[in-house]
Amino acid sequence: MIKSAVITDKGRIRENNEDAFFVDKDRGIFIVADGMGGHNAGEVASKLAVEFIGTYLSQQTKVEKEIRKAILEAVLLAHEEIKKKANEDPFLKGMGTTVVLGYLKGKDLFICNVGDSRAYLIRDKEIVRLTEDHSMAANFLKSGLIQ
Repeated sequence: MIKSAVITDKGRIRENNEDAFFVDKDRGIFIVADGMGGHNAGEVASKLAVEFIGTYLSQQTKVEKEIRKAILEAVLLAHEEIKKKANEDPFLKGMGTTVVLGYLKGKDLFICNVGDSRAYLIRDKEIVRLTEDHSMAANFLKSGLIQ
């Protein structure tokens, strides 16, 4: 049985919450996005990302072997939509977001992440990290430049 829950927190530094989420338990789609702090309109970017990706994947009727392609298409098209909106409005210029999503199809869970939003598996009182961060700090750690 799959259980899901959502809680967001603006954190200690930001004045507004830049988190957004999309859950469609019936279709097995779970998405979390976190606007990029320090950039304009992170909350707009994260909301656009989860709504676009969630809607796109909800409308797909792909067979399981095409799910990876559908997920990649959804994320890339959401990226293009965010860039388009940012170019149309000077107040949105430079906005961006991280994304992590899980797409459950039968017994398979497909995961995609961009940035430093992470996916974890919690089972039998054990927590296992499933994704790697895409960030400068993660690259420095991986290469041994920092500890």
